[in-house]
Amino acid sequence: MNRKIMSAAALVVSGVMALSGCNKAGGGSSSSYGGEENDYDSTVIATVGGIDVKLSDFNFAYYTTAGYYSAYTGGGEGWEDQEMGGQKLGDYVRDSSLDEMKQLVVAEVKAPEYGLKVDNDRIKTVEDQKNEVIESNFGGEDGYKEYLDSYFTSDAAVTRYLIRANLINDLLAKMSEEGGECEVTDDELEYNDDKYLKVKHVLIPTGTDSDGNEIDEAEALKKANEVIEKLNAGEDMDVLIEQYGEDPGMENQDYYVFTEGEMVDEFYQASKDMEIGTWSQEPVKSSYGYHIIQRYALDPKNDDKVKELRTSKAQEKFMTILEGWVDDADITVDDKAITSALDAQREQAAAKSAESGDNGDEDLSSVIQQQTEAGEEIAPTDSASLEAVPAEEPAE
Repeated sequence: MNRKIMSAAALVVSGVMALSGCNKAGGGSSSSYGGEENDYDSTVIATVGGIDVKLSDFNFAYYTTAGYYSAYTGGGEGWEDQEMGGQKLGDYVRDSSLDEMKQLVVAEVKAPEYGLKVDNDRIKTVEDQKNEVIESNFGGEDGYKEYLDSYFTSDAAVTRYLIRANLINDLLAKMSEEGGECEVTDDELEYNDDKYLKVKHVLIPTGTDSDGNEIDEAEALKKANEVIEKLNAGEDMDVLIEQYGEDPGMENQDYYVFTEGEMVDEFYQASKDMEIGTWSQEPVKSSYGYHIIQRYALDPKNDDKVKELRTSKAQEKFMTILEGWVDDADITVDDKAITSALDAQREQAAAKSAESGDNGDEDLSSVIQQQTEAGEEIAPTDSASLEAVPAEEPAE
């Protein structure tokens, strides 16, 4: 059964953890990261704790995030003027991208205090990771160069981003250790049977099937009652799930473990009202169909949900600390340089559209949209992705 869609938390770590693959420490600085530079590396748009944030760094974050929101709003001219939370979407993308750069660079500044620096091993690991993605996601250097050109960024900026992402991942791990600022104790987890529910269920669908044909609801209800009769007769829930169940989610996991708001209300309430060790004596109806639910006691030592909760709470603590570091950092921002660069890049995009034979009216957002759609056709790898995850998804 599909869970209810929830808005993503505004955690930078949620994006950069997917980009980080190694956990090595050493020494070095961002000036020695390597990667090929271009004209976008010659303009400094901010300094954070004495480290320059270059236009190429900002553009990588900006156009990735812009592509996401352009696609979300349908793309095309005018997406930047749409509002989200009382702010124009274009301004939000600009501000959030700059905030992401501040967080990444502040983490780089603070990392040596935790024994985490950048040495040749870390740089080589990231370069290998990047090269693998270039080959698998972009089909080689030509596709990668086209990607960099479309995002007005550089190979050096991608390397810097991956290095900083790697450092943030290591910082989170280091600070989550016993005694660290982000350690999450068992008491903090609130992982108990009052808050979390652990169940298995048989789903008998109603509505329409995958071919669009109407399902006989009376027949579905009959099957649901058969399942209950067999449970009452002592048959095993796992056998009945295999025999009757049509929830793909139960094929991929042993249990559902959830709290309020993570499942449809009918399913949550029925599970909550059930005693541990018992099962539904009447089918539970939801928009998915009929559920026959069996509830189990939590296993705090072995349930995967414990690890998820601990990681989530550690990320929340880390984000609070990271935001504090940003507040305390010596930061200067050249807003005029950012505005001037974005204006110039819009002109370049329009000129490129005209040269390619388009009608000439295409603005930067259309180019971003095309790049985003093209990227969606490229299968991601398990090791890394060169796409930065937006800090926040639009509220539903």
